[in-house]
Amino acid sequence: MLAALDGTGIGILYNHVNTPFIVTTAVGYEDYYAALLEDPDFIRECFKRVTRSAQTTGTDPDLSADAHLITAILAMSNGPIMSDAILEEFEFPCLERNVR
Repeated sequence: MLAALDGTGIGILYNHVNTPFIVTTAVGYEDYYAALLEDPDFIRECFKRVTRSAQTTGTDPDLSADAHLITAILAMSNGPIMSDAILEEFEFPCLERNVR
């Protein structure tokens, strides 16, 4: 793909694996946020499986891109969507992995 785009002026935007988004989508938003409070071990296991899958399937390669898209849902219009402790455990490590 890189060779095919060379000299065309077309850039490559790489969208990093976003573990929290994948797990939220798989579990469902309401169930995800309830489980963060009531059954965090379930969410931890989901995170491990998504991370392991990305590592073994190579869906998050180290490639030369013109831009990288790294996203997170951290707040709503009235403030943070989760407590600081939940953000520190579940969201920030995923963001940190993507910006290293």
